[in-house]
Amino acid sequence: MTKKAKYGSVKVVDRSGKLYLDFRFNGHRFRPALDLVNNLQNHRHALALASRIELDIFANEFDRTLIKYLGDKKTEGTIGEARDKQLIGMYAYWQGLKELQGNDYEGVYRFIKRAAPNWNNLQAAVSAQNWSTTTHNRYCKILNTFIQWANTQIDKDVKELKLVKGTKQKDPKRKPFTLDEMQAICSQFKAFYVYAQGSHSQCENYYYLVLFLFATGCRMGEIVGLKAKHFNLANGTVEISESLSPKSAYDSARIQKSTKTGSVRVLPLPDFLLEIFSRILAGKKPDEYVFLGPQGEPVNQKNFTRRIWPVVLNGLGIEYRVPYAGRHTVASMAIEQGIPLTGIAYLMGHSDTTMVMKQYGHMINRPNLPDIDLTA
Repeated sequence: MTKKAKYGSVKVVDRSGKLYLDFRFNGHRFRPALDLVNNLQNHRHALALASRIELDIFANEFDRTLIKYLGDKKTEGTIGEARDKQLIGMYAYWQGLKELQGNDYEGVYRFIKRAAPNWNNLQAAVSAQNWSTTTHNRYCKILNTFIQWANTQIDKDVKELKLVKGTKQKDPKRKPFTLDEMQAICSQFKAFYVYAQGSHSQCENYYYLVLFLFATGCRMGEIVGLKAKHFNLANGTVEISESLSPKSAYDSARIQKSTKTGSVRVLPLPDFLLEIFSRILAGKKPDEYVFLGPQGEPVNQKNFTRRIWPVVLNGLGIEYRVPYAGRHTVASMAIEQGIPLTGIAYLMGHSDTTMVMKQYGHMINRPNLPDIDLTA
């Protein structure tokens, strides 16, 4: 059964005197440049091209590569040249053709849309991204599958596209923090000011959030999703059962849902946290969020990670690691203090010890070298 096309108008947009088209199709936004200056004749041509695309969308004959429409604005040139200019259109076509869904495929689409690379500088654009090693290699695998397909679609006289390279470098972003680094970060956040609602003001909730992160090792979504009802001050515990997380890795909308593994764990609060939360939870209703941003909304972990956290670390001269490294810090310290693997798995919210062994196996039961006296 043929999928019903999504209806929508195609707009002609002027940007710095140049004409562009702007429209959406099946959840993807297209903004191809027409390489035309904005004059009466070219504007009429662009409107005609927009009408043609609208008709094709209505008739389920839309060409996602946009090559069919690029030919209207430029008669000379090869299909390879048109393909070079519309990498994002070709990727969207491939994704729809193969019915590929998921956060990683959308992530690659967002990368192409944001970085706007062409085929010649795609490797450089990939290398310039601040991805983790795991994300880098996953994205490169998707890009290379796409490139291999694209090579089957081009003319024989067009130079074959090159695959992008992954990385085997160790990811420094999750290197545990030292105790001195954690203390310095907490002190800096205690005095941190943010600009909101027309003035600078102190945002203590960032300080409380970082304290909770370094003390418990919870995931960021679990922390910002905490509500007053999750705290049992009488018993000195906090229940980690929900998470406030984006719908996808590239979606700004957030939803309250279960934890990543669906687990529910109850953690004891250290005395200093119990004192803090006894004060800040006073007067809060059970369903009110605990960690609020400067404008009174739950802290946005993406904004915090990208705009707030790096400022503090750079100001202190501390090697950059993502906030998630705080989670690895707690797990590493737990191992060094001899807490059993089953206990660490529970604290981290894992269903068993498999993930603990995979991430921290090199730290567990490290043997000493045999006692060999070579001085005799």
